[in-house]
Amino acid sequence: MSLAQALRAMSLFADGNRYVNEITEFSPPKIALQTEDYRGGGMDAPIELETGMEKLEASFKVSRFDKDLLRHFGLAPGKQITVSVRGAYQDDGKVIPVVHNMTGTWKEIDQGTAKSGSLAEISISISMKRYTLTIDGDEAIHVDIEALTRRINGEDVLSDVARIIG
Repeated sequence: MSLAQALRAMSLFADGNRYVNEITEFSPPKIALQTEDYRGGGMDAPIELETGMEKLEASFKVSRFDKDLLRHFGLAPGKQITVSVRGAYQDDGKVIPVVHNMTGTWKEIDQGTAKSGSLAEISISISMKRYTLTIDGDEAIHVDIEALTRRINGEDVLSDVARIIG
């Protein structure tokens, strides 16, 4: 059993363009449930009831100004960009592929601080409508907000809800 995994390398693909040597950092979306506390009359303490998911957002940094990457900010409503971040994690000599596929819109572009002699550092945040996490070829998490789909290890935990509301 291994003790840890190390990210050996990663790449970014945005709208069909490849940014292997430009991506310097990636913050995947936080996967979190929204809950509300409920305490009925016969309960000694409140319990949390799930009411959905938190907003899906991610961010990444690139080390160059690229008009093809930056032009996706402020797209017309309904227009989205597809982004994939692929990582190669090493675990006791075995390389494990981890893929984050995201569809959404640029929420923010932070151009950082410009300083003579320094590399560019552009931060981009994406707000997602769809997200899929694949680990070693297996889909671990798939969320499609508009389609009311949330698959966790292959099981759609919202399928009954989606069927009932049509």
